[in-house]
Amino acid sequence: KGKVVGVTFVDCPEAISRPMVQSVADKACQLLTTFTDIHGEILRYRGQAGFLRGDKLSPTPEAAAKRPKKGTVSFEHHASYECTPVTARHNIASEDQEQYKNAEITFCSGISGFLTFQDGGCGISNRHLELRAASEDEDAVMWEANDWVAGNKIDDPQSSLTKKPLQFVQAPNDFELQAGQKIGICVYRTFDITNKDATAPSATPMEEIYGSKNRVCIYTGKVTLISDNGETFEHDINTFKGCSGAVIFLLDTDQPESMDSAVFGMAVGIHVGGLTDSPCNVGFKLPWPSPAFACSLGSSSARQI
Repeated sequence: KGKVVGVTFVDCPEAISRPMVQSVADKACQLLTTFTDIHGEILRYRGQAGFLRGDKLSPTPEAAAKRPKKGTVSFEHHASYECTPVTARHNIASEDQEQYKNAEITFCSGISGFLTFQDGGCGISNRHLELRAASEDEDAVMWEANDWVAGNKIDDPQSSLTKKPLQFVQAPNDFELQAGQKIGICVYRTFDITNKDATAPSATPMEEIYGSKNRVCIYTGKVTLISDNGETFEHDINTFKGCSGAVIFLLDTDQPESMDSAVFGMAVGIHVGGLTDSPCNVGFKLPWPSPAFACSLGSSSARQI
């Protein structure tokens, strides 16, 4: 059973400090993707997304003049940074004859905006990665290749989306993700979920386990397996249909002694979904840029998943 910490629902309050709850809650955002079908009917799908921080932006002269010299900094006076939206690629992929229209991001605070995904409306990949090699008793476990995508970079210092509190910092390039490390995702949703969405028994008290809609919810767990392909990993965070695209970050409690506390709260992956024949979920590893990510930025690219 979870608990509300401040105004944020946390499934396991002992797994994360209160300051980190307050910090990551600002970063949770719902992705609403709009398509039309062959008859022109509007179809809307909901998932999650996140922002990865880039270089600091110079404030406009007007903003610099208004910035307070000391005291508590209000949201509009926070520093601005370039940021790149990321989500699961299948969130923006078209099925059948759907026509992609747009993708809109919304934070619990009410901040929102449209994102540019140049890969919006792409088809589902026919290529697959091997998550787990075949054994004598089991077939190999596969997943769609490159099931993550980056939107066009946002670099307008006047945009609320470039404000520091909304963005995750990627873990350093030399950080090694390992099984046993504690991780979490933060989710904001405006939709109801059912027991079926969470593959949960009918008697499961959904709000006690997953929190309520219109509130940021933090779900915690650990890395359970690093795939041989070097691009993906499995984890045991308790999720439901509508969580895919959420940024996976490092928790600040009960981590291995070898982990530098400087990486607590940093982004290490993107949650893309769950395995049908296993309780495990799948994430694509950060940090980027990797060669693939660098190529996608210039032509970068949601469904309740």
